[in-house]
Amino acid sequence: MKKTKYRLKPQKLAFAVLVIIVILTLSYILNLAINHYKNEQLNKEKLENRLQSLVNKDINEEDLNFVLSYIQKFPQSHYNGYAYFIIGKYYYEIEKYDEAVNAFNKALNYYIEDEIKIILMLHLSYTYMLSGDYISSHEYAEKIYNSVESGKLKALAAFQLGLCYAGFKIYDKAIEFFDITYELSDKDFEFQKQALQEKLKILIKVDKHKAAALEKIIEERYNSEAVSPGSAQ
Repeated sequence: MKKTKYRLKPQKLAFAVLVIIVILTLSYILNLAINHYKNEQLNKEKLENRLQSLVNKDINEEDLNFVLSYIQKFPQSHYNGYAYFIIGKYYYEIEKYDEAVNAFNKALNYYIEDEIKIILMLHLSYTYMLSGDYISSHEYAEKIYNSVESGKLKALAAFQLGLCYAGFKIYDKAIEFFDITYELSDKDFEFQKQALQEKLKILIKVDKHKAAALEKIIEERYNSEAVSPGSAQ
């Protein structure tokens, strides 16, 4: 029996070639898309790492422009809390306190890890005080003081509460919190000295005998210049 030769029809050949071309093209486009996505994710990760690093640094105008462009590019980013915190720090450092407060409050609307959030609220407390709003300053300082068990952040909150009560002229409470600051800062001699100096400022006003005794303690313990009763405002 004679074998019949199989011949591929031109139409089928053209269709097969077309299918191969389409598959190769789609594969190429898919690879491009995957690589683009990976590059975008790597770039976004680098930007997020830079954002996190700026939280603990002084902010300049170049940093501000970077953060503003990040928010514009990623308006729904999980890291926008850090971005607004950095914007607030910039305005705080150039003494534009209303703009700083607005940015800090925006930052609170986003997720920020707990320790950074506490530092953010401390900045809010400082900024409110500098803008003359002692009530709001006290509110944030008290939140931090009540939420942190011990350590530097609790000491900073206690110090801020002392400043608030001094501003309210509730001097016994101010002295109480400066004493707490001193106790919480057993390894930070400079901060201890600062707390005692703030306490001294109050004693100069209310009890000059105790003020003189505390001034002597500061001079002996820290071997540095203390606030002089004669220099009280």
